[in-house]
Amino acid sequence: MELPSQLPGLEINTALSNIGGKTELYLKLLNIFLANHTQDVSKITESIVQQDYKQACMQTHSLKGVSSNIGAMDVARICQVIERKTKAEEIDVQQELNLLEESFSQTLNSIEQILKDH
Repeated sequence: MELPSQLPGLEINTALSNIGGKTELYLKLLNIFLANHTQDVSKITESIVQQDYKQACMQTHSLKGVSSNIGAMDVARICQVIERKTKAEEIDVQQELNLLEESFSQTLNSIEQILKDH
């Protein structure tokens, strides 16, 4: 089963190299991601609005990890910045949240495309 090397928001070859080139496992990880993480950006935003920076930090840390696993490196990098800022209780993260929402949406679209085609 042939996958593209990358799609908007996904560095597929990077993810595959991290899991030994196992395409079926990658597709399973994408399904798990869709099942469990589509609301993560909304949850992070809500935590920040509620000024629960500890929760937002944990949520961005989690999203950073699972995003890295599937090759969503832009999402992971943005999460890293938000995680650092929320850990320091910096409240000015709106720009990063906007970038995260845009990148996350692009990533979800690419995941849906892959799963539709496979």
